[in-house]
Amino acid sequence: MADRSGGQLIRETKSLCPECGGIIPARIIEREGRVIQVKQCPAHGGFEFVIHDDPAFFKKCLSGTSGVPREFHECDIEGCLGCERHLGRIKTIMIDVTERCDLNCPACFTNTHSRKSREPSADEIVSRLKKLKDKPTILICGGEPTLRPDLAEIIRKITALGFVVKVATNGIKLADESYARSLRDAGLGWALLQFDGFSDDIYRVTRGRELLETKRRALASLEKAGIKVCLACMAAKGVNDGEIGKIVDFMMGNDNIMHLGCTVLSSVGRDNFGAERATTALDVMKAVEAGTRGRIAVKDFMRSRAIGNIVFRLTGNRDFQQKSCFHMLLLHKRGKDYIPVNRYFDPAGAVANAGGLARLAALFGSLRHWDAIQMTGEVKLFTIEEFRARDTIDLTEANCCNKVYMSDEGYIPPCIYNTKYREMSWLPKGDTKDARTPRGAETE
Repeated sequence: MADRSGGQLIRETKSLCPECGGIIPARIIEREGRVIQVKQCPAHGGFEFVIHDDPAFFKKCLSGTSGVPREFHECDIEGCLGCERHLGRIKTIMIDVTERCDLNCPACFTNTHSRKSREPSADEIVSRLKKLKDKPTILICGGEPTLRPDLAEIIRKITALGFVVKVATNGIKLADESYARSLRDAGLGWALLQFDGFSDDIYRVTRGRELLETKRRALASLEKAGIKVCLACMAAKGVNDGEIGKIVDFMMGNDNIMHLGCTVLSSVGRDNFGAERATTALDVMKAVEAGTRGRIAVKDFMRSRAIGNIVFRLTGNRDFQQKSCFHMLLLHKRGKDYIPVNRYFDPAGAVANAGGLARLAALFGSLRHWDAIQMTGEVKLFTIEEFRARDTIDLTEANCCNKVYMSDEGYIPPCIYNTKYREMSWLPKGDTKDARTPRGAETE
């Protein structure tokens, strides 16, 4: 369908004014080989932002997105403040337990050190979680959670309620074996360890200091403590994108690493890198294909999307929900090699890998949820995730996410939280509720 701005309309949605943060109508169009978001703010005029340079890839991802009930498209698009309808279909609840950090990374999605906020107590968190009927995974994040002296207490109280707990960390404190053991004794099952590559030259750029040896010690401490690991890699063009294939191989050769999660560098939060370092999911896929010498290919991610979407439709399993900003791939370890699981479902691949398909079926019980403690490491997960910035956020899509942040007043999908509500959540005592009114809300 032709769009009045001279392109082809892909979809209509709502977005944010980049000036005032007000919620405004937006259109996503294809024009001159690019995907562009076009929007108009009553107070600040019109804006156009490029979303993607490959319309075919973008539309393929959008068409492969799992459908969710329409009520979630329209459910308080400001972020479900006070609304609990989403909670029955949530996979992960993220909780910022501090804004403090012992690093000052040039790029930081949460923009630590930028504001004052209070730290929710263990009892406050537990009182909120007790009200939930389901048991989504709890991801404790920040800031740097290990700066909380009561982190073990927080973990212990949450796990006592029956939740699986993960902690997102830079690993500095976890290099201490006794500290890692104390968190495991409290019930910690998983750590998301920030891991950008195998060179201190990389860490000096991405984190502002040399950290490779610290990462190695943290990995050793976590393995000794029996805490499973997800490597969390921020991919920056020309900095560490050439390392991602090596990180995949490293994961597949390490029995304690179950998941590699790549996030692409974007302008969310603090970004001192500049546009030349920005990456897309497709950039990462191509880098991985080159770095693994074709053992993982771009087409594997596309086929995995189709399979995952079918599984989600048939079972409702939220681990298989497909989002245009999120790409997942299961990798089956076969001796010293590995193979993307989706290849088992191609006619030729099924014949050539009949034994692998049979083994996968036997493992299905432990694969129904990636966060299950029962994961053995024979099958591992590789994901690529893009965070949406205020300039290009698609609020309708973001509101359908299967992850949320716990905030003062409600549960908010991550991209909406980071672009609109983070600065107004967990305010210091004494600040009034009026202070949380979003800037520009009067333009809605």
